[in-house]
Amino acid sequence: MTLPTNWPGLMRNLRVSFQLYVAACAVSFVCMLLPASDIVWITFEVVATLSIILVIASLVFAYRVQAALHTTGLSRTGAWVVIAAPMILSTSLRNFGSTNGEYILFWLLFAITPLAVLMNANRVARRVAAADQPDASESPTR
Repeated sequence: MTLPTNWPGLMRNLRVSFQLYVAACAVSFVCMLLPASDIVWITFEVVATLSIILVIASLVFAYRVQAALHTTGLSRTGAWVVIAAPMILSTSLRNFGSTNGEYILFWLLFAITPLAVLMNANRVARRVAAADQPDASESPTR
């Protein structure tokens, strides 16, 4: 079992975009808790827009990682699931944006897929690294 040649770059892109997405969501949640003012509203709108861009980037990188895992035979799940899952999960957001709870639900629903791909990719990388390590019992003895 071997990982794709571009694996470190794929994982770095997914990890960084997901971390930035979580940070943007945290700033948005803090803005929701602050008293209403113009600067809080502007900050919230800018960061909310940024978080939508970041979740799209996270989904693109998650798609690439999942496609690489699937083509190398390290995962049975195809990359199409990365696109289908958020669409299926988002059908519950019919009246999106009317309350703060719906904003939070939106951010959580779209964070599930990149997080699941990231966790699966880390598990596969650990499994491949463990398979490449020679066992201590197989080492030659004197």
